[in-house]
Amino acid sequence: MASRVWLNLIMFATAVGLAVFLYIKPSFQPQTTYPISSLSKEAVQLIQISSQHGTIELKRSNGDWLMTEPLQARADKTKVERILDLLTTTSDYRLPPENLSRYGLAAPIAQLQVNHELFAFGQIAPVSNHQYVMTQSGIFLISPRHAMLLTVAPTELIDRQLLGEAEIPQQFIFKAMHLQQTEKWLLSSEASDVHLSQDEINQWVHSWQLAQASYITQNEHEVDETQETLTIVLQSGQPIHFLIMQRDPELVLLRKDQFINYHFLGHSGNQLLSPYSGIRHEERMVE
Repeated sequence: MASRVWLNLIMFATAVGLAVFLYIKPSFQPQTTYPISSLSKEAVQLIQISSQHGTIELKRSNGDWLMTEPLQARADKTKVERILDLLTTTSDYRLPPENLSRYGLAAPIAQLQVNHELFAFGQIAPVSNHQYVMTQSGIFLISPRHAMLLTVAPTELIDRQLLGEAEIPQQFIFKAMHLQQTEKWLLSSEASDVHLSQDEINQWVHSWQLAQASYITQNEHEVDETQETLTIVLQSGQPIHFLIMQRDPELVLLRKDQFINYHFLGHSGNQLLSPYSGIRHEERMVE
């Protein structure tokens, strides 16, 4: 009987204790996070990057991103979006903009200006492995991935696709071939004994529109105008001239309006030089 009384008392005390705890427990608030910026990606028109590679300038134009300094070319839109991801990130820590040398911000490794908003990137915090970044609002700790594309060479931010989405070919003028689109593709070539169907020609033209270089380099050599030229005339009437800088062991095409070399490895590059590259020891009649 006594044991039952003690059991009831223990259960009662436990219930009372739980009720008291639930009544007086502190209301835990979620940890405060600090936005790095209030600027939206859609509002950005100008990006400037300063690093050991100098200054890179990117401008938005008709929905695309163009590099205007130090080279003039289409920028890689995916990489630009990754840079702008910084605007939507948050930090668990915000410090006053003091003792900048302590955080590697007296001489930042990179600076990013988005429209008129400036971000300076300092050193990595050894414990959290996060990076110090300073804005006009203070110093924050964020993932170091946001600075990865700010310290690359300018060519790393250029679109590796040979032709832009709006650059639609209508005519190909090569040394041994002339291809022009009217109602259909008309091909005149030194290989006049080999015939291609319209589907085969369309497939080859499509390969030019999708051609993506393995990597890009800035041309640092004097252009030899005697080198073989490939000219593509767009539907807009604009001609684009390429020089064949090298054929082996990789194809290197210099796009003259950008002064940039596009490097293609293996057989994929040489296929661009002729629509007959897909023909294997047989003749095909034009449909």
